[in-house]
Amino acid sequence: MLNANSRVDLHLHSTASDGVRTPQEIIQEALGQGVELIALTDHDTMRNTQEFNDLVKQAGLLSIKGMEVSALIQDQVVHILGYGLDPNSSAVQQYTEYYQHSEKRSDLRTIARLRLHGYQVDEEDYTCYVYNPRRGCWKLCAYLLDKGVVKDFAEYCAFQTQGLIENPQYWSAGEVISMIHQAQGKAVIAHAFDYQKDDPRALLDQLRYLGLDGIECFHSHHNKDQAQALCEYAQNYHLLITGGSDDHGHLPDRKMGSPAILYGQLKLGSLIDKID
Repeated sequence: MLNANSRVDLHLHSTASDGVRTPQEIIQEALGQGVELIALTDHDTMRNTQEFNDLVKQAGLLSIKGMEVSALIQDQVVHILGYGLDPNSSAVQQYTEYYQHSEKRSDLRTIARLRLHGYQVDEEDYTCYVYNPRRGCWKLCAYLLDKGVVKDFAEYCAFQTQGLIENPQYWSAGEVISMIHQAQGKAVIAHAFDYQKDDPRALLDQLRYLGLDGIECFHSHHNKDQAQALCEYAQNYHLLITGGSDDHGHLPDRKMGSPAILYGQLKLGSLIDKID
C-alpha cells in the first residue's frame, strides 16, 4: 500500500531501448533503493513491458505501464512519456511498428551516406550485424563504434549535428499525444528544462494546447527551483505531476532513486487507477 512517503521512480529504461539492465535487474535495483512504485519507459517500444510488470508483481512492488515517445514540435525533438497505455492497443501497435520500420530505413540511409563519404561500412554488413543491447546504445551507434567510424558517443552525436546520421521520421507532438490518448494513456512531457533551459513555459503552452496531460516535474536534470517552477505551472493549469530519474543503468547523471521522489509530491489523477 502506497503512502505519502513511498518512494517513486516513473522513468526507467531497459535493454529494450538504450538501457543496460534487464527488467529483473531494474527491479532488484528498485528493491535495493527502497523504491515502491516504478515505471518502465523505454524509447518508442513496450517490448519488455509484460515481462517487467509480471516481475514487479512477483517482487511485491507496484508499477504503471509506460513508454517514452520521440516527437517533433516546430522542428525540435522532445520526449513525451505515455503512462497507463494499453500495450496491446492498435494505437501502440501501429506506432511501434511504424517507428521500427522508420528507424531501419534511416539507419540504412545513414550507412549509405557514410559509405559515400569514404567510411568502411556497408548496408548488407549492417543488416546482418548483431550487437549486445546491454552496451546501452542503439544498434547504429554500436555498429559505428565497432567499425571505428566514431570513437565514442560524443562523436556519434557530433555526426548527428553534422547531418551525417539521419534520424527516424518522428511524429509530431500532436500526433504522439493523440496516439497516447487512443491507447487510453496520459501524455506527460519529459525533462522540460532539457529543451528550454531558461524557461520552458512557451513550449509547455504549445503542448498544453495540443492536449498534454502532465509534466515530469521531478527529474535528474532539474534542480529544486526548476522542479518547483514546473509544479506551479502544472498546478495552475490542472496538469498531472510526475517524476523519475531517467535511469539507464550506466549514465552517471541519472541514477535510480535520484532525485528522491515521494508519492505525496505527485499528482497522478486517474493514473492512480492504472497502478498494478
